[in-house]
Amino acid sequence: MKKCAFKLLLTLMAIVICVTPAAAMSISSSSFKDNGGLPVKYVYNDSGMYPAGKNISPQLAWDGVPSGTKRFVLIMRDVSEVNGGMVHWALSLPLGVTALDEDVDLSKIADASFAGVADYNKTATYAKNGYCGPFPPKEDPAHKYTFTIYALASYAVDIKDLEDGANTEGVISALDSSSLASSSITCYYPAKSGSGGTTPDDGGTTPGAAEEPSLALVIDDTGSMSEEIEAVKDSLKKSIEEIRAKDLIFPWTAVYTFKDDVTLRITTNDPDKIIAEVNTFTASGGGDTPEASNAALIEAGKKLIDYKSDRKAKVFFATDATSRPEGPTSYDVAEIYNSKGIEFHGVWTGPWGDSGTKTLSPSGGDRSTSLKSGPLGDVDGVVLFDSLAKAVKGSSFTKVKMETEEGRTKFREILTGLVTKAATEETEEKKPGGSGSDGSSGGCNAGISSLALLLAAAAIFMKKSSRK
Repeated sequence: MKKCAFKLLLTLMAIVICVTPAAAMSISSSSFKDNGGLPVKYVYNDSGMYPAGKNISPQLAWDGVPSGTKRFVLIMRDVSEVNGGMVHWALSLPLGVTALDEDVDLSKIADASFAGVADYNKTATYAKNGYCGPFPPKEDPAHKYTFTIYALASYAVDIKDLEDGANTEGVISALDSSSLASSSITCYYPAKSGSGGTTPDDGGTTPGAAEEPSLALVIDDTGSMSEEIEAVKDSLKKSIEEIRAKDLIFPWTAVYTFKDDVTLRITTNDPDKIIAEVNTFTASGGGDTPEASNAALIEAGKKLIDYKSDRKAKVFFATDATSRPEGPTSYDVAEIYNSKGIEFHGVWTGPWGDSGTKTLSPSGGDRSTSLKSGPLGDVDGVVLFDSLAKAVKGSSFTKVKMETEEGRTKFREILTGLVTKAATEETEEKKPGGSGSDGSSGGCNAGISSLALLLAAAAIFMKKSSRK
């Protein structure tokens, strides 16, 4: 009987081991989205074809490494149909490496090497890790680039064979056929239409950056907003400190200022660049309210990403004056925000009184003076933006008095909380992993749990059998 129980135990273990799913190998990057645009700082730094980048390598990480892996090979290649084929980066990495920092210094990784594949001028950044960023002909359509990680069981493929460019297809074919597993992530330069970005300009930090932002700050910078602008500076500094302390990913952010017209000041996911730009803000001009509030909100709404999911892009808006009578109305703003699922979070710092009974009706038709285009007073601005918040799902509108400490504190809390929340959502979306805390989807843990239950059952069975 004991022998039967032991055989049963072995059979159960074999079944569990066989059905436990192995995590698929997967590569990801916090530097760009899969199938998105590649920010300009990762572009070759002297191509003469586009604004010079910094030629620094992007961050990459991979998991789901198969059993038997002895070594990794990483290949970045231009796989475009037009003028494609060039290998831009080729690394040979030891088993213990499963991530590369941005602008990685390969000399600090033991037993790591690169093949000299594409850099003709042998720049300083190239010598650091062998990376040569994109430099496609300017007349070409967007070029497509893949970063592929291969898990190898042996050293049979030598990346040095890529150096003269004559045997590229042979090496890639050998990697494809001999690897235990592989995974790729794709990007475009210049960012193609619909890939999560637009044509780049000066490093992915101003209009035309390679990512669609998930957060927009829309700030009235007229002369009466000096207290608010200082609060914005303080709030962003505090948010960034909190984001770094929690090891969160700073979201792609667009920052707008407006008076009688609208200015896109910066688009970036670099918090230091956000702070540097916001620190240049000064309150000046204005005085002839209303301002271009709705126009600024419209521009921000058009630029923000449409997630088409439970996650929502967010707009922080601060003003002390109502919107200009000409141009877009709050109906137009609400239509865009609701269609893309954008949250509007407005802070009013101007005077207010009895807001009356006016509301923003989604049916259009006969619009009240304060929501249409007519002579508006500052108090009507409260009605305008409060009604907008009520018309846009998931939104809020708060009135604060900046002349009080309580009001200034409330202003900072709203902005800090919103930026931190956006960073938390960005991190949850971009960091590898699923429901498992170790980055797995739970399949492996489920298999282990099943094994534990079966072993326990078999042990009980054996114990009972021994009594007979």
